[in-house]
Formats: sequence, C-alpha cells, structure tokens
Amino acid sequence: MIIRTLLLWGLLVSTFVGNASWGSTCIGDTSAQHRLTFEVVPQYPQMKILSSWGPILERIGKASGLCFELFVPKDIPEFETRFNQGRADFVYLNPYHYVVAAKSQKYSALLAEGTHKLSGLVVVKKSDSAASLKNLGGKMVAFPAPNAFGASLLVRAMFADQGIKIDPLYVRTHSNVYRAVIAGDVAAGGGIKATLSVEPPEVQALLKVIYESDEFSPHPIATKPTVSDGIRKAFFDAFVSCAQDMTCKKLLGQIDFVNPVKVSDADYANVEALHIERLQQ
Repeated sequence: MIIRTLLLWGLLVSTFVGNASWGSTCIGDTSAQHRLTFEVVPQYPQMKILSSWGPILERIGKASGLCFELFVPKDIPEFETRFNQGRADFVYLNPYHYVVAAKSQKYSALLAEGTHKLSGLVVVKKSDSAASLKNLGGKMVAFPAPNAFGASLLVRAMFADQGIKIDPLYVRTHSNVYRAVIAGDVAAGGGIKATLSVEPPEVQALLKVIYESDEFSPHPIATKPTVSDGIRKAFFDAFVSCAQDMTCKKLLGQIDFVNPVKVSDADYANVEALHIERLQQ
C-alpha cells in the first residue's frame, strides 16, 4: 500500500512539478468548505518534497476534515519572500525562519519532530584525509542558501567565530550541497543530519562529517493568525494520530517527522538569542 501511494504521487509530481504545486487541487477532504495553503521550505528538489508531503497531507486532510493546497517555492530566497508576506496558512520552515516569520507575520508554532534536535554539519569527501576546519580557510564551501538555519547560518557562524574565512557558494538545496562536495566543485559543504540521512546510501558513503554544531529545536509547522484554534487542533490531532498508524508512519519517515510534539515560541527562544542577524543576507 505504501509503495503504491508513493508511486501514485510520484506520477502526479512528474506532471505538476514545473509549477511546484497542485494549483487548485484539494489534497485531503474535498468536501471541506475552505482550502488552506501549505508551503514547505525547499531543502530538497521540488519533486522529492511534493511526492513526500502530498500523501501525508492527503491522509491528514481526510482525517481532520481539512483541504490543503500544497506549494513548494523554487528556492529558499523565494520561500523567505513568501512567508514574510504571509502567503501561506500553514508553513514548514527552519527555526531561524520561524523566528523571523513570527515577528513579521505573527506565525505561531504548532508542532515539530520530537525525537531529535537540529544541528549544523560540515561535510567533506570521505577520501579527503587532510580535511579539517582549519584547512578550509580561503576555500569554497557550499551552502543551500544564506539563511538556511542549520546548514548555513550555524555553520557560517562557527567559521566566523573561529576566524576562518571561507568563500561561500549557495546552491539552492541540501542535495545540491552534498553533490557539489562529492564532485569536487567545493572543498566542503554545510548540511544537517535530517537531510544527509535521507540521501541514497551511495551518496552518504562518499561523505564524512568533520564538524557538528550545538543542537536546537527542529523545523516547526506554523500557522498564520487567521487559522483558528479549532483548525490547529484538528490538524495537530490528525498528525499525531497519523504517526501512530504504521502505514502513515512510513510516510512520515520520508520527511523525518515520525514523532510529532507540540511546540511554541519558547522552544525557539535560544535561536533568537544567537543574534545571527549578523550573518543574514
């Protein structure tokens, strides 16, 4: 059943990925009176995000009586523009983006993965026996985007604090970072455990981690102030229920979100305390 579901969504994605959404198509309860927009940070290629989040929102929507329109911006800068304009009712975003969105549009955190925390990584080619942070000085290091929290801001803050000057290259997605390192286009790259762990085994086998930052609360799902408490509760309950169903839990494993827990602004206070606006671009 799980394979059939993913194959079906994969076929749909191959048709609609050019628009990075299903447009006006309702995902979930087609009898719902209102449609809620749901946007996801583009850490991965659009096809991967659409094919993994689509089946999940379909299950959650049917269980909660909600209807979603799923949209994935083409890159992180466009994603930032959209949440700063309050375009989406629901949004899945990194901790730094959440702090910004909470200030600019009063987004409110709802739930996040509870099994592990988020930290930034520096990866190099596994065959690079001389690789070290100090030896990266003056070299090109790949990042998905300037304001990607774990993969960019935390890692660049570390380089700055240690006085190591690097030449940053922004390549749009985490997957692109890992492949740029493997290809030898850059000396190293910034990433996070969640995105590295879902790369194909052959990709992971060619990389090694030489640095890991402190840990922070992971990406939350947040809502605009216009989303009612009733809708928030219905979504939360359906998401938690989904995680308790084995078939649905396999779907959640595709996005590394198998243990959803309730979160609030307090869970991201330590992010704001970093004052990483010094690195914002």
